[in-house]
Amino acid sequence: MDKTKLMVVDDEVLIAMELEEDLTSMGYEVLGRATSGEGAIDMARQLSPDAILMDIVMPGTTDGISAAEIIKIELDIPIIFLTAYAEDQYIQRAKAVEPFGYIVKPFQEREVKATIEIALYRKDIERRLRKSEGKYRSLIDNVSEAIVSADSHGNIIYCNPSAETIFGYLADEAVGRPITFIWPERFREAYQEEMGLVLSTGKTKFIGKTVESKGLRRDGSEFPLEFTLTAIEIKKEIFFIVVARDITERKWTEEEREELIGGVLPICSYCKKIRYDQNNWEPIEEYIGQRTGTVFTHGVCPECYEKFIKPQL
Repeated sequence: MDKTKLMVVDDEVLIAMELEEDLTSMGYEVLGRATSGEGAIDMARQLSPDAILMDIVMPGTTDGISAAEIIKIELDIPIIFLTAYAEDQYIQRAKAVEPFGYIVKPFQEREVKATIEIALYRKDIERRLRKSEGKYRSLIDNVSEAIVSADSHGNIIYCNPSAETIFGYLADEAVGRPITFIWPERFREAYQEEMGLVLSTGKTKFIGKTVESKGLRRDGSEFPLEFTLTAIEIKKEIFFIVVARDITERKWTEEEREELIGGVLPICSYCKKIRYDQNNWEPIEEYIGQRTGTVFTHGVCPECYEKFIKPQL
């Protein structure tokens, strides 16, 4: 198994050398030592260590906290501050760069080792979560249903490409808007009340159920919409997710089937084609077959046989 590779940053050479010896005895590999913030950034770019133990106050224009911020943005390497400064002003600045540890000198080997191991474990979990999130995002980006998520205030934080297609808004245009804008005005109050009910009581009337409603496109047109509204809790915060599909085609099929079963269908007296969808005409076999699944075979009835076929024999 490869050793964990570390980098030490401290302007006090003797302390840095002693720390390097301690880390080596713990089983780590120290790739290099830097004595300034600027040197730490350059060395991190070249060596790409698994973690960096960083002093805070160092000579030069870039102290340890500033160097850690740059390294985090560019290289995403875990930083552990190892410093003699425990004043609040340093701690508050250090918190802003989200270090993986803050150890105040003098320190014990066990404390340093435990902090390094926890930092590496946290980083591994973060990377796994990002990888899983990437797979999940790829999945929902490619489903045919519209997926729209909102925060606890009901404001959109994400919508997938299918949502863009169905509702006509680009994701950047939708993010930040109330999630209720995907429904016509007359439905919004009821759905807003439902989300408020979940937040205040945890109870729900239709969350998690499939509901037929109307959707509202960017151009103002309405269309038949089927959706499921779900509430999930992440880190004690409620998020809402709408999974929706345009059911216009299904509704047309249902209406046409009702016409076929119990309504009036115009049929040509000569070619026997059926008129549907305003002024489109289709052979009767195709019309019925596509809407009912009926398979037709062709033959000759006795009456037509006597009238048309037999005389030709």
